[in-house]
Amino acid sequence: MAMMRLWVPALLLAAAPAVGSAQVPVGGRPATPASVATGVIRGQVRTEQDQPVAAASVTVRSARDSALITGALTTADGRFRLVGLQPGRYVVRVSQLGYRPQPLPAVTIAPEAAQVDVGVVRLQSAPVELKGIEVNAAPAQVVMTADRTLYRTKDMPVASTGKAIDLLRAIPELEVDVNGKVTMRGNASVAIHLNDRPAPMRGEALTTFLQQLPGNAIERVEVVPNPSAKYDPEGMGGILNIVLKSNVDLGLSGTLTGSASSRGQTGVSSRLAYQKGRLTFFGGAGVNYYNMSRANHDLRENLLTQPLTYLDLTTATSLGYTFAMGDGTLEYKLGKKTTGWISLNGYPVTYDNNATLGYLWLDSLQSPTSRSQRASDNGNSGWSANAVMGLRRQMVPQRHEWSLELRRNQQHGDGTGRFLDQPLTLEGDSVELPALTVNEAGTDYHELVGQADYTRPLGAKARIDMGVQGTRRREVSDNVMNLFAPGAVLAPTSSALTGYGMDEDIGSAYANASVPVRKLSLQAGIRGERASTAFHVRRTGQEFPNDYTSFFPSGSALYDMGKGRRIRLSYAKRLDRPYAYYLNPDVPVTDPLNRYAGNPTLKPRYTHSFSAEINVTKSEVTWRLAPYFRRTVNDWDNLKTVDSVGVSTVTWANIRTTNTLGSSLTASLRQTGRLGGMVSLSVYSTRYDAPDLSAAYAQRHVYVSANANTSVKVNKSLDAQVMAMFSPPRALPQGRISSMFYSNLGLKQKFGTKGWANITVMDPLSLYHYTFTTSDRTHVQSSSSNIRMRSISLSMTYSFGKPPQSARKTGGQEEQQPQQPQQDRPIR
Repeated sequence: MAMMRLWVPALLLAAAPAVGSAQVPVGGRPATPASVATGVIRGQVRTEQDQPVAAASVTVRSARDSALITGALTTADGRFRLVGLQPGRYVVRVSQLGYRPQPLPAVTIAPEAAQVDVGVVRLQSAPVELKGIEVNAAPAQVVMTADRTLYRTKDMPVASTGKAIDLLRAIPELEVDVNGKVTMRGNASVAIHLNDRPAPMRGEALTTFLQQLPGNAIERVEVVPNPSAKYDPEGMGGILNIVLKSNVDLGLSGTLTGSASSRGQTGVSSRLAYQKGRLTFFGGAGVNYYNMSRANHDLRENLLTQPLTYLDLTTATSLGYTFAMGDGTLEYKLGKKTTGWISLNGYPVTYDNNATLGYLWLDSLQSPTSRSQRASDNGNSGWSANAVMGLRRQMVPQRHEWSLELRRNQQHGDGTGRFLDQPLTLEGDSVELPALTVNEAGTDYHELVGQADYTRPLGAKARIDMGVQGTRRREVSDNVMNLFAPGAVLAPTSSALTGYGMDEDIGSAYANASVPVRKLSLQAGIRGERASTAFHVRRTGQEFPNDYTSFFPSGSALYDMGKGRRIRLSYAKRLDRPYAYYLNPDVPVTDPLNRYAGNPTLKPRYTHSFSAEINVTKSEVTWRLAPYFRRTVNDWDNLKTVDSVGVSTVTWANIRTTNTLGSSLTASLRQTGRLGGMVSLSVYSTRYDAPDLSAAYAQRHVYVSANANTSVKVNKSLDAQVMAMFSPPRALPQGRISSMFYSNLGLKQKFGTKGWANITVMDPLSLYHYTFTTSDRTHVQSSSSNIRMRSISLSMTYSFGKPPQSARKTGGQEEQQPQQPQQDRPIR
């Protein structure tokens, strides 16, 4: 098989004239008698380690309409020479299996300058993907690069029928709870990026986006545990980069997908790509509806009362979402080396949250003493919008270039909640008319980011990346709560106006050097930052300023030992800034028994993250061991206390330090035949040092989890996948959580080359549930959740136009080796 990977491309190009001889024009463009075909393009192809690359494919296209003109293979010393070219402008592209394709700036052949030397073309290593020719070789699903681990999603059935959040559950380094909270290596502070840029939404809006984004819109998922100084330092757990499909090819192409599930989840989406000459466009749109129901039970023991008392709380919740999305990116080549782009996207959403809460007070013998009920009806709507403008000039691609980018993000949300409180007899009958509470809230968030980046070579092999960034954030929230007497609905008996404002101004600069030394790739950098923040409490007029200066060093080393063995060591300092919700001390109280108050003095937390990753590939199996250590200073967590009358209050507080030591072990089977998949085991131990808070925090907690997925090629057109995730019971600060198990089954049926159908069964055994216990000197509370997740989903996809043949680079991120385009194949 390995020999076939090397020989097939060579045989396909064997019909091309030998290097140094005249090329026969192809692509339907024979030489005209009026043209003199004496032009020559020459150069040499070498690796980052300065080794020659033999048998690399070099193709020449017309810069006017991208028609293929000619091509050749490089010699043993990596040299190529293409002759017989007519006067005109051409685009040269170099590719080789195992390396990332390298397009070169357009060159001009003129009668007075008929010979062009493009110099040394350096190829960067990339995972191999060979498609479109009869070779039974599949790409590695998991690939380690210098600073990240890449997970391809193409062959995952759940990527076709599920949402992004379902796909992330199949990534061994990630954990996703039922609320869509993503955790990486035990840290929930993960920076979510889309196409190598920070996601344009935050908080609940981001969670909703991931829960509704179709999985088939995702090309791959990249896990960056210790990002370099080039990246914004926010997100202590690292960066999770979701690369969306662009699939740009010459001409027009796209897909249309419709889906439905037994839980009432329906959706339709489309992706479109167009490229001609200097113009490139790709984008998509979709709309989804989703509903979910859940039931919770809580039993709270109040330790401050004598004798002890209890509160039994039952909750039944129904959620319904309507979520739309649209995005588009337009690129235009302004010249041979300069490209400009504009990107726009928007995500409107509406959702309803209806719940019924039953309160039952118990004495020390757990005999009922009183009962009440609360019914809530919450309607919310909002939108998130993002606009990006950029300009890039590439003197030498990825070696000497600069870029400018301006991003504008905006979010808006409105919500109205109606709460009816009804006293009941112990038998459940109404005692009096219910009291009505109406809460209206509105929030606006604005972010403006300007960024300039510059890359230049350092000697023959090394390079340095430098840049500056300025960020301005403004968030304003207003809230009006009206209380009505029992039976009164026309005029409130009291009103309360609350709200907050939060301003953040951040300026930063970075420098990051990359140096390849034979089989060793080194990176080192530092980022300096000055931040100025202010939080304003509207009702009291209080202001809480916080100005601080920070430095963020980073470093990594990747060593290729050969024979499928790689080792990566990395370090990065990161931070997490508290959201406005964490800071707001004046949150309206809609539930008198369960209160929340933010902490306006909460400080940013800093993490020093060290990790080592060892990859060993033997035949089709890859083993990956990834130990890590993380020390967090000024860490924070939420604290729950219960007063003497049984009112629970949750707030946030800084913890002195948190030390986490852990590791994961993953085995991946590359699907070259019928079977493929992976299994992963993760374990970590966290030690909290918080003597000022509670003794429960000054202890060590151990967490273990395992997940696995298996893919089976049933026949040429049918694929199946099973995925499962399990975590045993574990202790947490102020509590303990039970074991959890989640699974799904997926089938993908292809219909020729234009369409396919997918079926996914979520939680087929209906085993997903959990219990949770919190405790301190004021209370003991046990909670259980029963979320009905079992469902079956069906989706149908139809592709039109030319089949997608490349995954273009977005946002400066490394692109993966695409399949070889049809026009680049045999030159006869």
